[in-house]
Amino acid sequence: MKLFEDVLNGVHGRYVMKKNIQKKPFFIYGCCILAPFFVIILILLSPLFSVVSVTVEGNSRIPDEEIRRELGLTAPSRVNIFLYDSRGSLRRLNNPYIESASIGRGFLAREITVTVVERRLAGFVEFSPGQYLFIDENGLVLETATAFVESLPIVVGLDFTGFTVGSPLEVSNERAFENLVAISRLLSRHGMESDVIRVDVNDSSNIRLFINELDVSFGDTANGDQKIQTLIQILNHFEGEYVRGTLDISDISRRPILRHLT
Repeated sequence: MKLFEDVLNGVHGRYVMKKNIQKKPFFIYGCCILAPFFVIILILLSPLFSVVSVTVEGNSRIPDEEIRRELGLTAPSRVNIFLYDSRGSLRRLNNPYIESASIGRGFLAREITVTVVERRLAGFVEFSPGQYLFIDENGLVLETATAFVESLPIVVGLDFTGFTVGSPLEVSNERAFENLVAISRLLSRHGMESDVIRVDVNDSSNIRLFINELDVSFGDTANGDQKIQTLIQILNHFEGEYVRGTLDISDISRRPILRHLT
């Protein structure tokens, strides 16, 4: 009986030893494989790869600090240059003035550069006494305010039903809105947006521009570039003079008609 027990104990001992021998190589291999990953993670999380500086470019209306805050970059030393989620951060930028933005990373210098393209303010729409919508050349509402300091045209003649900041104006006269977009782009393209005081788009066949006390019948937006160039030439002819009256440039095929009031 004792002999049988000794045999069993011997077999069991050899089995345990064999099992331990088999486990040991797997443990070593596992450590060899996982160790580099742990080292890489520790290096990436170390302060050696924290962002040192954040530069914001292309913005004129939106403060740098506001952009950094929305991108989670107010405390750059807490941001890892490798692990920073630039795409996810850009999705958090919701300022209507921002048309597009991109983020560049300098890994060696540990710096982040944010490049912003802002929408251009094209004019103002009075939606209630003393209350104005700031719009871009596409009719997008950028903000609301009770006053403005920039020399840009006030737009009248729009029958709008509502608005949302960051979205195009909601209007019932779609053609008037299309004229607004077209004339805003024309004025912007020729650098005339600061010369025109008021734009009336109520009559789709005859847009009217007001430059001081000069009432300009523009017609529709067909041949718009030629009409704007004609207007610039006439204004240059009277440079230094205060022009009062009416000017008809609605039909580019005929000579402009200027009724100059003294």
